[in-house]
Amino acid sequence: MIKSATLRGESLPVWLGWSAMWGQRARDSKPPAAGPIVLVLSPGGLGDALLLTGALRTLRRHFAPSPVWVLASPATRPFFMRCADRVIALPGGRGPWISLRRAIAILPIFRVSCRILMHPIYSTVRIYHQIARLVETPEKVWFDGEPMADDEIMTEDPRRFYTRIVAVDRNMHELDKLAAMLRNVGVENVSCRRDIWPDIGLSEAEQNSARERIAGWRGQRAALVLAVCPGGGFAAKDWGAERFADFLRIAAEHRPIAAFLAGGHQDGERARRICGAASSVPGLRIIDLTGRCSVRETVALIGASDACVGNDTFGLHAAVAMGTPSVVVMGGGDFPRWAPWGEPSRHVVLTRRLDCFGCRWRCRCGDFRCVRDVSPESVLNALREVVGERQRS
Repeated sequence: MIKSATLRGESLPVWLGWSAMWGQRARDSKPPAAGPIVLVLSPGGLGDALLLTGALRTLRRHFAPSPVWVLASPATRPFFMRCADRVIALPGGRGPWISLRRAIAILPIFRVSCRILMHPIYSTVRIYHQIARLVETPEKVWFDGEPMADDEIMTEDPRRFYTRIVAVDRNMHELDKLAAMLRNVGVENVSCRRDIWPDIGLSEAEQNSARERIAGWRGQRAALVLAVCPGGGFAAKDWGAERFADFLRIAAEHRPIAAFLAGGHQDGERARRICGAASSVPGLRIIDLTGRCSVRETVALIGASDACVGNDTFGLHAAVAMGTPSVVVMGGGDFPRWAPWGEPSRHVVLTRRLDCFGCRWRCRCGDFRCVRDVSPESVLNALREVVGERQRS
């Protein structure tokens, strides 16, 4: 196994070589008692993880009794707890012990037999391809694709580490790509709605807790409770805090609004700007939950809300998965790859159509006007449509 680490090209991290060596020695001294696993690599963010949940359930049924293991980031681990047999979180960050922590974390992968390795997200995150390179298994499956503007570029073409490359159109929706990969590994008649509809498996207790909080925010004024997701992963997708504030301001002119801001710690600055610009508006209550809820709590709250509005971010995918009407402001960088996949009458995509769509976020205009030119008024009109309120004459 370690001989592959000496191939010409990119060098492998020392800790990864250690882990592979320790795992191989453990297998040689005591062969694994359990059968081979199905290993799924998930290097993506929260949105990628949510979209993958339904496909994992189908893989478990198809490859049973082989257990499905997922290697993911600590942030996305909660999404997979109920749709995989084991989830291994690959530690991130820096520090004197991080290499040892990573080596120990992935050691179980090298101690077991692997039936098939699947990398169902088009990503050039280097470490996951390096792990795929070292894992011994007869089948390794990945997508063919095209790098994004901010992707890592590897010295070697990572496709050489896989035995099967699933050719897909770069503009296909992610669910359609997952369906293509499932068909490639033998799952027949895959339906996006029936077989791979995303679902993180919220418990009744989690949903009831969210409903109680939403009821408290709704109050006696019967306010419309909105989940607002101002994040987006990177700046090009950001509609802008000022536009979110303007939207909430004009929405509150028509009826009471209770809006909770959903996102991680990284979205806190945007949330503070929204609160600062709109918190004193009559009829509007803003609750800043950025960095204050787990991802499962956030999904439950979005599911209990009247509607969800935001950038192209995981919250909008959660809204579709939970059946909550949504309005998303999207740009053309990879449109429509990440567009909400639900019923168009309940999940509206707003963008400014330009002939440069598909730029992979290498904006030739320099200002991402496909996102920034969407007006707060158009978002409000779309919101009224999805929640069943018609424009007053």
